[in-house]
Formats: sequence, structure tokens, C-alpha cells
Amino acid sequence: MIISLGGHELLQKFGHVSNTSISTFLQIISNIIIRSVIQRIIRSIFWGAIVDESTDVSNESQFITYVRFIENGEIIILFLDIRPLGSDGQTALNLHKTFIGIAQSYDLNIAFLARMCFDGAASILGIKTGLVTRIKSDFPEVGPTHCVAHRFNFASEYSINSEDVIELKYAENMCLTLWKFFPLLQRKPHYQQKPTLENKLNKQS
Repeated sequence: MIISLGGHELLQKFGHVSNTSISTFLQIISNIIIRSVIQRIIRSIFWGAIVDESTDVSNESQFITYVRFIENGEIIILFLDIRPLGSDGQTALNLHKTFIGIAQSYDLNIAFLARMCFDGAASILGIKTGLVTRIKSDFPEVGPTHCVAHRFNFASEYSINSEDVIELKYAENMCLTLWKFFPLLQRKPHYQQKPTLENKLNKQS
């Protein structure tokens, strides 16, 4: 960023490299990007949300939100927010509270939320108290969509465990076994010195 503004001379004179300074600069850049994203969503009026909950490497539950909107006739998907779910975890009530908090913190009007995309977790998709059900109780126009990639993954797992593809699984396992065997074979000196079948045929001809 400094190089693009003034070249290497500014970079040599730039001394604010403490953790506090760098964190502040990153936060400023983040705020600028977020403001730009929000302005684009507001201009689009209607928007959609792609949400998921996951556990990070520190075993802390996180709530991830992407936004989808139309801009100049094209569908745009952008990352919006990730935040910890805290001690309440991945319960439907906490997911609902977190999502509402995200919308409010970015001044996004849920009345203009057209669709929500999600995985098949019960806390999100649950018919009685799931996140989508809670939102639809206040905004019935919101359309739910189960993630196509997630459904495809379910279908693939179901298909691969079907009795109709046992022979295919056997062939796959055999190929994987051979694939692991040949690299080991090439490292053995006895086989490296032995001429290949192709060389033998060339000599005979």
C-alpha cells in the first residue's frame, strides 16, 4: 500500500511497524472495504445471506456470513463477517441472535432479505426452532435454500455406499494401492538397473 502511494522512498522512512500500528492500519482498511460492500448492497436494495457455523482450530465456534446481491445485472457474492458464537455455542437461538446482530451492525435491513443459503444443520434448518424458521416468523418472505454443494456431497456419499457401485469401489481401491506401490518400486536399486520391457523390445528389433 505504501509503495503504491509513494514508492520505495516512503517505505524506507516509514517506521510505524509495531503490532498496534499494523493492527490499526488493517482495521482501517477493513472498515473501508466493509463500507464499500454495504453501500453496494444498499444500492441493490434486495440481498441474500449465505451462512454457516463451524469450529476453528482452537475449538471455538464461529459464525460465517457471505452476502449475495445483484449489481449491474450480475450476481455478486462477497464475504461479510465472521464472529465467535461464544459460550452459547451453535444453538438455534444463539445463531438467530448472532445473525440479527450482524445485520444491525452493518445497517442491513432484514425486510429486504430475499433468500438465505445454508447447510443442513438442525440448528439452522430445524422446522420448529431453527435459525431460518425464527427469521421467517418475522419475515415470511425470506426464501430458504439448502446449499447445492452440500446436497451434492450428501448425494455422493449416499451413492458411493450403494451396493450398485461395490465393483467400482474395488477398482478404485486397487488403483490407489498400485499408485502407492510404483513410487516405492522405483526407489529400489534392483528395479532401477533392470532394463524396461520397452528397451528389451527395441534391442530385439
